[in-house]
Amino acid sequence: VLTDRLRAGTYESPLTLCAVMTATAIVQKLTGMWMSTALALEAQALFTLGIRFRLRFLRALATVGFAVSLLHLIAFDARESSLVNVLGHMTHPWVFIALFHALLFYVNRAMSEPKSVLGTGYSWAAALLVSLCMVEELALHSIGIGLMILAAVLFELGLRKNLFEFRSQSYLIAFAGALQSLWFA
Repeated sequence: VLTDRLRAGTYESPLTLCAVMTATAIVQKLTGMWMSTALALEAQALFTLGIRFRLRFLRALATVGFAVSLLHLIAFDARESSLVNVLGHMTHPWVFIALFHALLFYVNRAMSEPKSVLGTGYSWAAALLVSLCMVEELALHSIGIGLMILAAVLFELGLRKNLFEFRSQSYLIAFAGALQSLWFA
C-alpha cells in the first residue's frame, strides 16, 4: 500500500509539509549553532532516506535543507566574534559547524552514484567549506601551505577513487594556496 503510493508519486506534498514543519520546530526551539546543526541533521536524514528509497525528490529536499542550514550559519553564526578555547587554540565556534557540514557533504558524496551531479556538488561545497575554515583558522603565513596540503589530499583521493571532481578541486585549491604563498612570502 505504501509502495503503491510511492510509485504513484503522491508523497511529495505531505513529505514537504513534514520537512517544513520539522524545520520550523527547530527554528523555534533552538538557538545559535544548535539550530544550524539540527537543520543539517534533518537534511542529512532526508538525503539518507532519498538514497535508501531511490527518491530524487527527497535528495532535492535535503539539498534545500542544507542550503537553509548554511544560510543560517553564514547569516548569524559566522557574525559572532566570540572565540572558544580548544586545546589551547582560540577558534571561532562557527568553524566546527562548517566542518560538520563538510563532513556530511563528503558522506553524501560517498553515498551518491559516481556520476551524480548532486554528489559532485556536495563534494565541491565540502572542499569550499574546508578551505574557508583553513583560511580562517591558520596563521597568515601558513594558509598557502595548508591549502596545498589539502589539495594534495584531494588529488590523491581523486586518483585512488578515479573521481575527476576531486582532482579539479585539488588544482584550484593548490593554485589558491600557491598564490597566497607568493603574495605573503
